[in-house]
Amino acid sequence: LRALIAPHAGFAYSGSGAGAAYGVGFLSSFPRSVLLAGPSHYVDFPGVALPSHAHMASPLGIHPVSICAQELPAVFSCVTRNASIHAPEHALETHLPFIHTVWGEIEVIPLLTGRIDSCELADVMEWTLDWMPNTVLAISSDLSHFLPYEDAKKRDQHSAMTIEALTPDQLNGNDACGHISVNALLQVAAHKGWQAHRQALFNSGDITGDRSQVVGYGAWVFTEETA
Repeated sequence: LRALIAPHAGFAYSGSGAGAAYGVGFLSSFPRSVLLAGPSHYVDFPGVALPSHAHMASPLGIHPVSICAQELPAVFSCVTRNASIHAPEHALETHLPFIHTVWGEIEVIPLLTGRIDSCELADVMEWTLDWMPNTVLAISSDLSHFLPYEDAKKRDQHSAMTIEALTPDQLNGNDACGHISVNALLQVAAHKGWQAHRQALFNSGDITGDRSQVVGYGAWVFTEETA
């Protein structure tokens, strides 16, 4: 397991998708750290934000922020530390219980994305993998938002095919709220020759029965060889 994409909605809605992705971690070797990247939903800002704190917490345990994260602002001008951007956010925190269940209190590199080109974020990911090769990239993103059920299924299927073809920079904000991080991962995966494997693709209409306006969810894992 080299990377994964998993949703970040309430567990009642998308938890089964996140579980499908993180569950593969039980079959993989134990990584040293997890680079966790996802969108800022509440604060508009340029670049990428790390938290100012030394740890991230979930109800299941504490995760130290990796020493690698402390180096990133010195290497990349687009990376800053800003606790106020992280304070209201859920995109990364909803992944922590899954990370803890699979890997315990593993260290994390928590990156919230603002206005940044996916190529810049891909450079951050590649540098991190060079610095700490035994790192899993975990991307937090839902798919389409508030479309009718059938329209959402079509859009999300197209997004899934784009992800599985490792085609970077084809997804936009209408396809996935975390499109910047997803596109960056696809660049890294294409460069390194990873394979994408779909674990789940569904939407909130499948959970609640309300198909008038739904949110799409998908889960993928990326490996170094065909599974």
